[in-house]
This record gives sequence, structure tokens and C-alpha cells, in this order.
Amino acid sequence: MKHLDILINVLTLLSGFTTALLGFLLYLKYRIKEIRYYAFFILTTTFTVTFTTVYSYMTYYVDTVLYGLWMSLAFILFEIMIVLINYAFTLFALGIINKRFSPVNKVLVGVPCFFILLTVIIPVFSGYGREGSVLPPIVNYFFMVILFSLFLSFVICSIQIARNLASIYNPDLKRALKVLALLIMLFIPVQALVVVFIKEWVWIMLTRNLLYFTVHLVSIIFAAKYFFVEIPSIMEQVEVSDSFLKKFGITSREKEVMELLLSGLSIKEISAKLDRSFKTVNNHIYNIYKKTNVSSKMELLNLVRENRL
Repeated sequence: MKHLDILINVLTLLSGFTTALLGFLLYLKYRIKEIRYYAFFILTTTFTVTFTTVYSYMTYYVDTVLYGLWMSLAFILFEIMIVLINYAFTLFALGIINKRFSPVNKVLVGVPCFFILLTVIIPVFSGYGREGSVLPPIVNYFFMVILFSLFLSFVICSIQIARNLASIYNPDLKRALKVLALLIMLFIPVQALVVVFIKEWVWIMLTRNLLYFTVHLVSIIFAAKYFFVEIPSIMEQVEVSDSFLKKFGITSREKEVMELLLSGLSIKEISAKLDRSFKTVNNHIYNIYKKTNVSSKMELLNLVRENRL
């Protein structure tokens, strides 16, 4: 079971680094801070997977004399990583909905930091780290507070995203966020039950890795569309008729954006050509898709062709 657990850790690790890399590349391409926050979130979760993979092997091979010290250090590092995941995901969620840290968000990130400090102090005064010593029971409760603070942040931030989906202009991003929120809402009760009732490290890590791996796949699919899936350029010059504009209520600015989009330009290229921000152009495209009830460039092109006369 140990080697199976490590194999799953490695697969999650590889998909995590791939997702984080794509996220940072997307950020460099579009300079949207929310993408950077999300890449940071994925990177923190991947570091956690890296740590638990190393931990699974090291636990079996660390010398008995050093075992207490290794367990103490590993426990504290794991708690720190959980807090970093909490902070990164909160940054991403609030960035997506354009909100600042609320008092609740600050508490959910700040309180775990206090318990990490207690986790460091109490073992020192209790003599933890010596040969044959065991983890002070109270430290386990500190860990539970830190972990459930993360769970609560996941839930609150997912609800905040879900409540503000209407303000998300990118239809692909909206679909990805729906899947992400659904995964987290399904994961939290399952993980909580495993932690409270099963309490075995292998099962806790397995359920966690299944969530991370699924999130990575969704993220890779979303990112790949903007890197590797190229919609064929339209060779002909596309002109949108006045009747089309009137029928769907398209504004003159939206018409300009639509014609450039259908001519094969990317959103970044359109923003440069019109001297408008990426977000502004993306918002125009979202409004066009909403008015015409389409979900892709090709569907929009077909609709324009159908309404030429």
C-alpha cells in the first residue's frame, strides 16, 4: 500500500508541476494577476505532495535517534504548507471576484499561523524530539484547527465564486470555476470524514491527491485551449451586416471586436490593435457571446454567415 500511495503522489506531483508551469506561462502571456494567484495555489499544493512523497519514504529509513526530530520538523513544515495553500487559494478566489480580504478571510488565514507558533513552542518545552518521545496530544488538535481552517476557506471562497459567476466574463473560465467549486464542495465532506473517523495517513493523502489530480486535469484542459488548440484562421474578410447588429443589439465597439475576432486575431492581438486592455476586449467578447447565445468563435462565425442577407 505504501508504494501505491507513493505512485499516486508522484502522478499528482507531475500533473501539479505541469499545471503550475502552464499557469505561470499564461500569466506571462496575458498579465492577469488572478492567473498568477491560481498558479501559486497549484504550486503550493504540489509542494505539499512533494513533501508527503518524501515523508513516506523517509519515515521508514530515518535513524531511530533522529526519528523524533524528523517527525517534529515534518509536522511543522506540513502545517506551514497548509497555511500557504489557504492563503494562495484565498488570493485567487478574491482576485476572481475582485474583492479584498474580509475579516473572515483574515481570521481563517491568521489563526492557523498562531497555532503553528504553538506547535513550535509546546514541543520544545515538553521535551519532544528526544528518542522514544511521542507527539504531544494537544499538537494534534492544533493540526486539526489548521486543517479545518483550510476546509472552511475552501468552502467560503467557493461559495463566493459561485455567487459572483455572473460577473465572470470569460465563458471558458466560468465553466472551469464551476467544476472547481463543485470538486471542492464534494471533497470537503469526504476528506473531513476520513480525517475524523479513519484517521489513517494513507487514506487522508489518497483522498487529497484525488482532488488535486482532478483539479490539475481541469486546469490543464482550460490552459491548453489558450496554448495548443488553435481555431483555424478565417481567410475571408468578415463583415457584420447592419441587420445582424440590429437583430442582436451589437454595439459599434462590439462590432469592431467581433470582426477582428472572426478574422483570426487572438484576444491579445485585438487588445493591442484597439489599444484596449485584455480584460476590456474579453468583456466585449463575453457580451457578444451572451447576446448571440453562442459559446465559441466558430459558432459566432456560422451565425454571422447565416445572417448575411
